Amino acid sequence: MPPVRSEAASEVGASGNTSILLQNLRVAGGNRHNPLPICRTGETPMMTPDARRSLTCAVLVLATVSFACASRRPARLFSPASAAKLDAPERDSWQKPQVLIDTLRIRAGMTVVDLGAGSGYLMPWLSRAVGPSGRVYAVEIQPEFVQMLKKRVETEKLDNVTVVQSTAVDVPLDELADRVVLLDTYRELEEPVAMLKTIKTLLKPTGRLVVVDTRPEEAIPGPPLSERVEVETVEAEARGAGFVATLQFDVLPRQYCLVFVNAEEIEATTDIDHTKVPPQETEPAPPTAAPAP
Repeated sequence: MPPVRSEAASEVGASGNTSILLQNLRVAGGNRHNPLPICRTGETPMMTPDARRSLTCAVLVLATVSFACASRRPARLFSPASAAKLDAPERDSWQKPQVLIDTLRIRAGMTVVDLGAGSGYLMPWLSRAVGPSGRVYAVEIQPEFVQMLKKRVETEKLDNVTVVQSTAVDVPLDELADRVVLLDTYRELEEPVAMLKTIKTLLKPTGRLVVVDTRPEEAIPGPPLSERVEVETVEAEARGAGFVATLQFDVLPRQYCLVFVNAEEIEATTDIDHTKVPPQETEPAPPTAAPAP
């Protein structure tokens, strides 16, 4: 099967601004091709108070959304030089990888994309969860991390894991995925809406986009508050890419966990609808290799 690539990879910015403006202009008395009534030469354009208010609201909405997009800057990419921090022994106590996998119902035979895999912290857990009949794609944009991932796959004999080099808006895969997981990656996306549109093309009709990121609360350790992303911002950008938020899990002490589905396929997704898996008190040790076929 040829690599799956996004037709929308070149689309950048907040989607929907133009449609919002045109919708309000239609309320004002025009249409898509002629937004406002045409006056003969020399006539004074006439607008009703309601039409004037609608036009004002349209302009304000467009200005507000544009300002928000311009002010939202991506966080710095995590440095490969600090990769050891990603695999610190104490991380399991708050990351709870097995709880996350159980909550998302990642099962044998699934295809899962770990987008922004870093040093591969989540790889062994995902590898075991999908088993020999499944496939994990560990995706990274930074070449140094790509090399680390490949070495880890070889050392730990993770035969069901494929390492993929991505760009800021393109992820070449050989098949569609059941889950695309962004673990502490979303805040680093250079072009979030464009990448989300790419992700939408990578998912099966019943597939899920999962965003797990550090909560923007001062008491929670993690990246600077200025680099953290509010839940509402993630949801708004996801809507701009054609996703619908279906669930938010509170099973991790430091991070929110958001689940999205393709708005066009929402009726086809039933596997984890409104189901919460309770946190586990204990977790098994991560595997050192994928199960043998």
